[in-house]
Amino acid sequence: MKNVPSKKHLMDHIGDLQKELFDKEGLKLEVEWLEQALRKRTRLLGERAKELGCIVRALKTLRDPRLPVEQKMQELVDFLPRAWQYPQNAGARIQVLKRTFKTANYSETPWRQKCDIVVDGKPQGFAEVAYLCEKPEAEEGPFLREERMLLDVVCGCVGMYLERDSGALLPPDRAGDVPYA
Repeated sequence: MKNVPSKKHLMDHIGDLQKELFDKEGLKLEVEWLEQALRKRTRLLGERAKELGCIVRALKTLRDPRLPVEQKMQELVDFLPRAWQYPQNAGARIQVLKRTFKTANYSETPWRQKCDIVVDGKPQGFAEVAYLCEKPEAEEGPFLREERMLLDVVCGCVGMYLERDSGALLPPDRAGDVPYA
């Protein structure tokens, strides 16, 4: 007759299999958590890359001597919303030099993020990004903390550009009165 495992041996083996299954389930949950964390970090990294790209593009645009100031402001306003979390639902406006530059889809909504453009210590205008529809709450209404920092940096760059290029602040008919600084 064959060796028949005892009841205790079978119960021990079942316990070992249950423990192994429990360990595998725990491992499965850990892998799922890690995958979710990786997806979140990848999304956040993509957001930071958009923001950094926006700063680089703003600097290149403002430093391009071939572009008139009006074209620089319009280019800034056109690419600014692309760096926000929901670019397909965002519009932007820059008001400076007694002129307004805005994206084709810009509309004043309750969901706006605004920053002054300061030249020589005085506000000379502002830039704002608006969501065209309601979005989930974040750190500043529907906006991320990093989007606030980005808008502050871009407005700071515009202010420094206008300080450096003092002729940009003059009306178009007098812009030639001040030499390029």
